[in-house]
Amino acid sequence: MDASFSEAFLVDNDELDLLGSDVEGSSGYGSESDGCASLSDFPMVSTDNLTRPARECDVMKFSSTDSLCDSLKIIMQMPEMCDVTFLVGKDEVPVHGLRAILGTRSRVFYQLILKHLREQTTNNKSRTLIKSTTNLMIPVVKYDADVFRSLIEFVHCGTAKIEMKTVAGLLCAADQFELDDLRRACWNFVEYCLESGKSGRLEKMARQYNYHEAGQRLISRIYRHYNMEDVRKLKYGQKKETTV
Repeated sequence: MDASFSEAFLVDNDELDLLGSDVEGSSGYGSESDGCASLSDFPMVSTDNLTRPARECDVMKFSSTDSLCDSLKIIMQMPEMCDVTFLVGKDEVPVHGLRAILGTRSRVFYQLILKHLREQTTNNKSRTLIKSTTNLMIPVVKYDADVFRSLIEFVHCGTAKIEMKTVAGLLCAADQFELDDLRRACWNFVEYCLESGKSGRLEKMARQYNYHEAGQRLISRIYRHYNMEDVRKLKYGQKKETTV
């Protein structure tokens, strides 16, 4: 249980408010149905060596995202191909990305990028608009580099590797940047860790993010698990005593 796949839809272009109004964002790759048929919509019939749909259709929809995700992962490792760089943590570890993808996948990322674009424009002596090809630098202080890199990869590619050392940070980041599908996946992994007897390690990771609201909720969930464990142990002990 170490991977999550995003199934939510992209934000429609007309939903983006250039004034940065507070509209709920969306995360995850996908495309809405346009009325086109796919091969899975029809029963298949075989005539000798020919396999074809059982009835005719005017349009067939085909999609392949694996190569796209692989290309995006490569692009993220090529600073010259990206137009935004996050300087993460005290060491300012660079994590690269594409503004267009980040802005359409997360309303919070969109507002953050727009805010820094405006600040750069204001600080520019000539007051000229920052070109879209200019690499934007955004500091991110409160996250570990591995956590934030996993977050950016999820936003670009729709997949995330969730591990014990990153789940607390990813949960907080998913909460902050309103990535609901990643947040649900992190909570599912938390429950898996608790049921697997790894609550001690999980608590240690969670305390690194106790300043975050989601981190506090995670610690509360771990404490509830401890209490349930104590109740179970007490009931088991009483039952054992009565059978002696």
